[in-house]
Amino acid sequence: MFDLKRLFLITTLCLSIISVSITPAKADSVSLRDVPTDFWGYANIQWGFNNQIVDGYLDGTFRPNQGVEQSEFLAMLIRAFHPSDFKQESDANNWALPYKIYASNMGWHVVTPTSLGGHTSYINLNRGMVAQLISNATGKNFSVDDSIQYLLDLGLAKGKTETSTEGFNKGDQVTRAEAITFIMRLKQVDSKLQKVTSTQEKYVPLTSAETAKEQTNKEKVAMRNLQNGGRVAVGEDWIFTNPSDQKPSLSKWSKDGSNRIKLSDDNAQTINIVGDWLYYTLQSESGIYRMRQDGTEKTKISAVASSKMAVSQNWIYYLDVNDTGIYRMKLDGTETNNVISEKGINNFFINDNQLYFIQNETNELFQVDLSGADKKKINDNLS
Repeated sequence: MFDLKRLFLITTLCLSIISVSITPAKADSVSLRDVPTDFWGYANIQWGFNNQIVDGYLDGTFRPNQGVEQSEFLAMLIRAFHPSDFKQESDANNWALPYKIYASNMGWHVVTPTSLGGHTSYINLNRGMVAQLISNATGKNFSVDDSIQYLLDLGLAKGKTETSTEGFNKGDQVTRAEAITFIMRLKQVDSKLQKVTSTQEKYVPLTSAETAKEQTNKEKVAMRNLQNGGRVAVGEDWIFTNPSDQKPSLSKWSKDGSNRIKLSDDNAQTINIVGDWLYYTLQSESGIYRMRQDGTEKTKISAVASSKMAVSQNWIYYLDVNDTGIYRMKLDGTETNNVISEKGINNFFINDNQLYFIQNETNELFQVDLSGADKKKINDNLS
């Protein structure tokens, strides 16, 4: 029987916000007067812009601390996932209606506003309401408090004062920066919005011991995957692996080990799962490839020679074998740009909107954000 315990990989959770302003400005760049590079949500807002989920305002601001109205949040959430069954209708007088109809049809906890003088009243969301909408989007019909604990346990949210339902401060308004962060993290762990049943469920929280054990497992698996060349990736239903250089075979296994399906003869490494696709490099030749999880539509999206590759927030980050630094490109192989222009980088890892890399000559560990800014030294010497 194939040893599945050695192949367990947990992907990092992250999240985002979308902005739907009545009079938004279409920004040509992500340079915003009120979002400096050291702002806590800078990388998340960048993600929103890069994925055409969010716009700035005509005055060159993003207004990250401004509250979010229900229709705005629903539009952000739905546009982030592009559901095939969503019907966008052009009605300048009621742009929000299609989003409300979609959310209602999905069974989500949507507050239906009353009409006042012919105008729809605004429902400003608090953090608890957003937690419930996020849990709804994963197919769970929990109460507000259960939704908060569910998101905390899954790592989709953090408390404002502490990691607890009380520390979550459910009554506080949710800001635009917080909203994009929630959505970005959800997008990283789910590829599809889910319906909920009309019957409310009861969430059974993880114990503190289970939570600690889960976190320890995540850290161990992440480090092991760095060491084994990224030859293992775990999806929702399948484990994808190429365990041997001698007999290369990119295959997928059912999680109970009972079923193996060979996808190709590729000697794949740095395997990444993105929605219905696999992204990977090859051991013996240049290029970054992708194929569907069923083994079809294999495509070489770039001819770059890369020794390490990771996908985060719809960007492919990779190490150049010519030792010129770390680069990134879009998932279709376009818009390549340099993130870190340093020589001597022998490895990197992405976690929680941060990129960590090791400087080979000094054996030092550094941290930067996903745009390459805000560089910090984490450790002087790893030996």
